[in-house]
Amino acid sequence: MRFLCFQRRRRQPIGCGNAVGRDRRGATRDPNRNHRSGSVVAFCPPRGEGFPHFAAFALLALFPAAQTVRADQIDPPTNLNATAMLTVTVNDDSDTGPDNSLTATAGADPTVTRKSRATYTITITGLWDNTVTPNGVPPGAHFTTFAGAVHNEDVTLLTPGQAASAGVELLAETGRTGTLANEVAPHVTSGNADRFVSFAAPASNGARDHTGVVLTSDHPRITLLSMIAPTPDWFVGVAGLRLLDSSGNWVASQSVNLYPWDAGTEQGDRFNLVNPDGGPPTVITSIRGRGQFTGKPIARIAFTRTAVEQAPAAHTGSGAVTASATRAATVTVTPGALRVAAVDDPATGDTYERRATYTITLTRRPTGTVTITPQSSDPAIAAVTGPLTFTRSDWDTPQTLTVTGAADGRVGIDHRINGGGYDAVAVPEATVTVGDGGGDPRKTLAP
Repeated sequence: MRFLCFQRRRRQPIGCGNAVGRDRRGATRDPNRNHRSGSVVAFCPPRGEGFPHFAAFALLALFPAAQTVRADQIDPPTNLNATAMLTVTVNDDSDTGPDNSLTATAGADPTVTRKSRATYTITITGLWDNTVTPNGVPPGAHFTTFAGAVHNEDVTLLTPGQAASAGVELLAETGRTGTLANEVAPHVTSGNADRFVSFAAPASNGARDHTGVVLTSDHPRITLLSMIAPTPDWFVGVAGLRLLDSSGNWVASQSVNLYPWDAGTEQGDRFNLVNPDGGPPTVITSIRGRGQFTGKPIARIAFTRTAVEQAPAAHTGSGAVTASATRAATVTVTPGALRVAAVDDPATGDTYERRATYTITLTRRPTGTVTITPQSSDPAIAAVTGPLTFTRSDWDTPQTLTVTGAADGRVGIDHRINGGGYDAVAVPEATVTVGDGGGDPRKTLAP
């Protein structure tokens, strides 16, 4: 913030101190040029009139943008000329807060009573002008395709302070997205990402809307990255931004200022695409307010919710029993019905399969360790192994229970569950028929 003073009559720049009239580099300031927003212009008293209360400038931050402050608002005003005015102009677009664009939304993804999906319009706005790069906007300045993924908390495509992946490196250096898409693909296969996404960029100082962008309660986060071109390896983006709040409600709208970041993969501090490799990669670093850039945002991305749909209540499919859990957690027992042989053939000595297996799977990541303890209603007819333990790292891996038949009959196996936020879940019962209900008990019958 700079202070410039003018005499009331001459209206020419004069010094309220020796530095006025030159910028930080010592260059002479053009008095006819409009000063950038964020400057402060003060009409000083005529020469000879003291201004012992000049420390009142410390109050500038207390007044809103473009507000005129009267002399009698400064205490005491006795040495202020009645016609002297102090005008404070604050840049309406200024942003002095931290740059959290590449910091994922903190906390675990919330669980909900029913799954849902939200549709958003994404508006990307380029803000690149001389206030962002004071040495000028380079010829051919543009943003490349914004690319990334819709995913959950288990996906991290990049982290500030760590080395860039090959996909982030290629995007930051060339704008190409194929390698990043390949990095997203395994997350889609594992179920932690819904899909790879890409959106056309706006002009460097324009806006572009993208409608119909869907996020789900299983995948409530989005990561989007774009190269700042032409540069060595500079980029903007959002990473791990969650649009489902901690209460399980979809955010109506959210806007994020985008600032420049250095991928740490090439050398160079100028707007140029041809740069030597940086040797061993360094880490992803903010270059906001450094080098070519001021502290202003170079772009902005806004998410506006246009629709929310609730999923239908969970139901039982053929061959499996699924229970709806409190806050959208579910447990699947597959198959839900089994049959096993009761005995071996005493006449021939043939051994028949007296065992059968089924699996249990969690369908949402728990908050901690989950223990499932099965219990047969009559162990004399059929016994079951267990218990099972699921953790936050293996929650989506099916685990197997084995049922061993001992005598003709039918039992139910219930499952007590606790821990990890699953305590309120009613896990379905598995039913086991030992023998064939009156026929040959030596047969193993398909479920």
